[in-house]
Amino acid sequence: MTDLHLLIILVTALSAAALLYRYRHNRRCMQIVRAYAFLDLCHNGRSPEESRLTVASLDRRTCLDLLDHAECYAKARFDGDLDAMIACAHQQGLNDQHARH
Repeated sequence: MTDLHLLIILVTALSAAALLYRYRHNRRCMQIVRAYAFLDLCHNGRSPEESRLTVASLDRRTCLDLLDHAECYAKARFDGDLDAMIACAHQQGLNDQHARH
């Protein structure tokens, strides 16, 4: 084998490892988002069974939107930036409106 072949094998292996890590990370993020959504629904007065059904119906795109919102909100809250917190909440409200239409 030449150095070029070894380089191609190494790059392929690293790419596969990165994809696997990303898949597992995304999967873990989805589990976390679903868990928080479940707790939030229960906290807001829905029964555990109703909350479980709602969370089970969340698709990947919705989970990613929720995750983006949570990241935005958490950063603004950590920074103590009230305006940014309101903007994040407002953006989530706009996303919810678009999802309903």
